[in-house]
Amino acid sequence: DMAYIGEVEIVPNLEIEEALLLTELKAYIEDMIEEGYVPVYGDLCEVFTAYELLPSKERRCPLREDIYEGKSALMALVHEYYTNKVGVLDEGQQLGITYGFIFFNTENMSKESALSVRNRLEDQLIKVSREKHFVRYIGGATGLFNSYIDCIVYDMIEFTSYMEQLIEKYGFEHLSFKLFRPGGKEITF
Repeated sequence: DMAYIGEVEIVPNLEIEEALLLTELKAYIEDMIEEGYVPVYGDLCEVFTAYELLPSKERRCPLREDIYEGKSALMALVHEYYTNKVGVLDEGQQLGITYGFIFFNTENMSKESALSVRNRLEDQLIKVSREKHFVRYIGGATGLFNSYIDCIVYDMIEFTSYMEQLIEKYGFEHLSFKLFRPGGKEITF
């Protein structure tokens, strides 16, 4: 059960006094949880991994190529995006799930203003995902030219309507949504 394993490191020729067989690992982890040594995460969409990238400095670079830092609850999806693979994306689509990201251009904004807009959007998505179940926040990223908010959409019609309401209520400008696929479909609200 990889929900409790953060990292696996293979060390050659390690001398240990007491070995643990892989067949005993799950019971060992469960004992550690029961004794309070390992925190239990009830919702893996709220467990984030931070990442850093070397961004493209070209103004007309493809979306997400300008990212220099981000966080994600679904790193496999981020990895697939940059390696042009679609396993997670296709599995989700077969289940009626849309993985995508909201983005907006930040070139004419101060860093503080861009961060403020992204934080307000993230807060609203987190709030609505707890009250209703048509969208789920799973991360975000900061780029040189754009800001990104990653999400899972369960109902695209309700999500689109909600985004239009947010734009009207808060005056957000030029928000778009794109499938988590290089060259994927883009919607501007």
